[in-house]
Amino acid sequence: MGEWLGFVVSREEHTPDDLYRLDVVWRDEEGHAPLKAFEVELSGEVDKALARLAHAYDMWRCEQLWLIVSDEAKAERALKLVEPRLRGSFARIRSRVVVLGWEELHSLYTTLKQHAELLKKLAKR
Repeated sequence: MGEWLGFVVSREEHTPDDLYRLDVVWRDEEGHAPLKAFEVELSGEVDKALARLAHAYDMWRCEQLWLIVSDEAKAERALKLVEPRLRGSFARIRSRVVVLGWEELHSLYTTLKQHAELLKKLAKR
């Protein structure tokens, strides 16, 4: 979807200090710092995912940090787990984190896929 919207998409991207690997990042241009970082957390270990996202923010100042969880029920549960951490240890990234269920993301992808070429034209700068 990032490519449809005009982003340069990288998978399994390491932070500049090589401490963490992010699942996906989106950039506005090749060689620029990522604007969006995505972590897919299927095991329920949100602390580790938040640590990777916080580090992405510290290294790149990403505008948005996305935590993708395995299903809608887990998204609600993850949000309950994440919320106190975003008021505590991860407060600096609170306004940037979005928690999204995998099913919702997949549904969006499936819906937009049929309009991918139109999206590319609309997103063109």
